[in-house]
Amino acid sequence: MKLRRANINDVPSVAIFHDRVLSNYFRALHEVPVSIQDYENKMRDSFDASNIYILQKSPKDYKGFVWYELQNGTYRINDICVSEQRKGYGSLLLEQVIDSARKKNLKSVEIILTSGNDVALDFFKRRHFSPRHTVLARDL
Repeated sequence: MKLRRANINDVPSVAIFHDRVLSNYFRALHEVPVSIQDYENKMRDSFDASNIYILQKSPKDYKGFVWYELQNGTYRINDICVSEQRKGYGSLLLEQVIDSARKKNLKSVEIILTSGNDVALDFFKRRHFSPRHTVLARDL
């Protein structure tokens, strides 16, 4: 297993991987998943200010990725996505973020989760994350 920093040429593959792994999840929540192109564009637009790491078994066999940025003195995880749960992939990716934050003497790492994503909530709570904010939204 190899964890490596992504380069700009990886962005299309990461966007496709994200769609393959998460599109059904978002549909199950009755949410419209972001399109591959929109996700790719968002990632490209912030690439220079972002940290993106890919976990892969071989060049074409992604097992996961994490995308995070420095915001207001903390690392904010934009996305963490794994092909399979309970294989240690998410833990490896999260440790990359935490180690990087420690090296920069940051005081925290944050992630915003989709309401109802109890699996992710449990994952982060087991790793000593705790709720700090509640975001409410109203669809119009």
